Amino acid sequence: MQRVNNDAGTAPMVEGAVGILAINSTATAATTGLIPLAASGTNSFNKFYSNQINGGNYGIALSGFAATTPFAIGDAANDIGGLSTATGNTILNFGGAALASNAAAGIRANNQFGGLNISYNTVNNNNGSGANHETTLRGIYAEAGTSANATINNNTLSIQSGATTSGCNAIENGIGSTATSNTININNNVIYVGYSTATTGIYNAIVNTSTATTVSINSNMISQIPGVAFGGTATHIMIESGSPGTANTNNNTISNIERNGENGAWRIIKSVSPTEWNCNNNIIDGLSWSLAAFETGNIDAIYDLNSPTVVNIGSNVVRNLSTPINGVINGINIRGSSGTYTCTNNQIYNFSTTSGGVGGATFAGIAFSVLNGTISGNLIYSLKSTGTTGGAAGVITGIFQNAGNTNNIFKNKIYDLSTNSIFGTVFGIRTVGSSNINNNLIGDLRTPFGNYENTIRGIEVNGALANLYFNSVYINASSTAALFGTSALNAFSSTPLILRNNIFVNTSSTRGAGLAVAYRRTNNNLTEYRNASNKNLFFASTIFTDGTTSQTTFAAYQTAVSPRDANSINEAPNFLSTNGTDDKFLHINTTIATAIDNGADPISGIVDDFDVDTRNSTTPDIGADEFTVVVVLPISIDYFRGSKQATTNVLDWKVTCTTESSISMSLERSADGRSFKSLQDQTVTATRCLQGFNYVDAAPLAGYNYYRLKTVTLDGKVKYSTIVVLLNKEESFELISIAPNPVQNTAILSLTTVKGGKIELNVSDVTGKVISKQSTVVIAGNNPINMNFAALDAGTYIITAVNAEGEIKTTGFVKL
Repeated sequence: MQRVNNDAGTAPMVEGAVGILAINSTATAATTGLIPLAASGTNSFNKFYSNQINGGNYGIALSGFAATTPFAIGDAANDIGGLSTATGNTILNFGGAALASNAAAGIRANNQFGGLNISYNTVNNNNGSGANHETTLRGIYAEAGTSANATINNNTLSIQSGATTSGCNAIENGIGSTATSNTININNNVIYVGYSTATTGIYNAIVNTSTATTVSINSNMISQIPGVAFGGTATHIMIESGSPGTANTNNNTISNIERNGENGAWRIIKSVSPTEWNCNNNIIDGLSWSLAAFETGNIDAIYDLNSPTVVNIGSNVVRNLSTPINGVINGINIRGSSGTYTCTNNQIYNFSTTSGGVGGATFAGIAFSVLNGTISGNLIYSLKSTGTTGGAAGVITGIFQNAGNTNNIFKNKIYDLSTNSIFGTVFGIRTVGSSNINNNLIGDLRTPFGNYENTIRGIEVNGALANLYFNSVYINASSTAALFGTSALNAFSSTPLILRNNIFVNTSSTRGAGLAVAYRRTNNNLTEYRNASNKNLFFASTIFTDGTTSQTTFAAYQTAVSPRDANSINEAPNFLSTNGTDDKFLHINTTIATAIDNGADPISGIVDDFDVDTRNSTTPDIGADEFTVVVVLPISIDYFRGSKQATTNVLDWKVTCTTESSISMSLERSADGRSFKSLQDQTVTATRCLQGFNYVDAAPLAGYNYYRLKTVTLDGKVKYSTIVVLLNKEESFELISIAPNPVQNTAILSLTTVKGGKIELNVSDVTGKVISKQSTVVIAGNNPINMNFAALDAGTYIITAVNAEGEIKTTGFVKL
């Protein structure tokens, strides 16, 4: 057929030339609709099979009477394409009339009731022999049919527009509004998109506007027409489920589409406001802005606009998305404020900017603002912006709760997030609103050019309430900027906060006045830091800061926040891996004894760890990894502690030796951490061990006193406790940090002193054995000292620094 006829149509007649037409009128009065007197007067139960239609403005058009309930005189059960490829129709090169001002479509069906089927058809408006339509264009248009069922399955569509501001929909469904247990199925279609001439025109690959009881848009494949650009500044949508009772958008694949045009938005799978939305097992892969010169462009891969009652978003893969340098990408963006949401077991990774330049992109793996949300089991990594400058640009967030209450964020793994923006910020988890955050693994956050005092935050809490339990956070970053500081935990002081059983480690380098902080608060008001906070591990060069006062020693921190964290600990965890790609990322080495083991308290409702390993019901482990130390020893030192009391040092300890009839026990002291002498020797039975021990050193040495406990079994097996260090004089120098920590081969030891001179540096293992020695000359002030640990075996080590006056400082590190 020729395409020249695009004349306006008056219902029931459609616009322009049409290949096959079935409408409720006579041929001589096509624009005058008839009212059927009975079902026998309708156009029903027709089958349109195996037709080939080329040209015209429409391929196949059905237009029936707009029946009302019970719909007995409405067209019913028409079938376009059948149930296999053998009966499908081929509709090519429709639309495209010169200066067209009216819509065109491959298949249009209006006022259809009782089970319309449009399946197994091939619809292509321009296979190379056609012309792109210059106004509204649709591939399949199921227009209306109150309370009806419809099936639009297994079609192959290639739809490209030649308009600039008009809409283009590959599949559009409006059949099924006013729900009466009716179902709309739009499944297993293959769609190729293209709109090279778009300015503000909108492209929808699949859009449903009906409010049927159930709408299923499943197992469709959407990609780009080869060689046809996809542009414009409008908000393009690849799948929109609309507002039915239940919307299912599952098992779809949207991939390999390049978009040009600036300032546009792109929503890949979108829900409007169904009562229930299930969005599972979709793959969204390889979507990008192709023109690097453009600076903005936003992608929401999975997008919820309003407030369904129930939302389930699970097991989706969102990957390989890129945007211009000041663009925005949200892997999952949940905007509803009420309802119950679950967002579980999704994989979100490889977000990037089209190129480097001025500014920085804003990326979020998951962003949500809901009342009752469960965000769990998600894997989020490799979100990277390459911008280098820009005001508030370059914000990268793994999980962002930007409003809402009673949300549970647990068992998520977040790593390899970065921005090159000098004013950029990176968050692992960021919450504004009430939340329970537990069993998460967070690490490898970077801002290599960041010029800000708090540019990396492992977890940030700001809201009505935050409960943080059993999380493991590891920050080890650096920057070339003049000012650089980081936080494993950043808490707004107005937020009611409980911290229990968490690991917060920050071994980052610092620049200028920046600090590497384990726990940072926004001011010095501790009122909302709840007294239940305890059994945490804090390890950093600055344990705590409130912006005014900082604590660099753990004892000072415990004093500052007392009675909170009375039983918290300060040690470098022996992580099996700090590489997020490893299964053992931020898991604890079970061959090395540690206070993390059995160091936590049980929390009601948390019965397992990140790996679903069962938690010890009475003494679980600190952090996201529950483990069992497998070091086999005949005895165990339950604790060895020391404290200053007036002019004396008090040591107390407890040993379990139930497998031995008796053991020898020596309390030893050293002035330098190397040469120890016994203060007390005794032989004790297993029964006596159960009672605990105490010793008062009434005449401690001047300066530092190093204490350790040595135990020896009858067969000669020796075990040492960790070393307790107590100071007995004024300090004149301090070890600030060692970075990176854990260490692979080399590290920098930061030392500050009030005067210059010679410093002796000794490296010893946890038993006190000296492994290496070196000396260096320092100047008054800060001194970076290069240390080479390449020859050391993997394990935990202690650096002891001694100045000319005999003052001693120690710090620990882990060798990988």
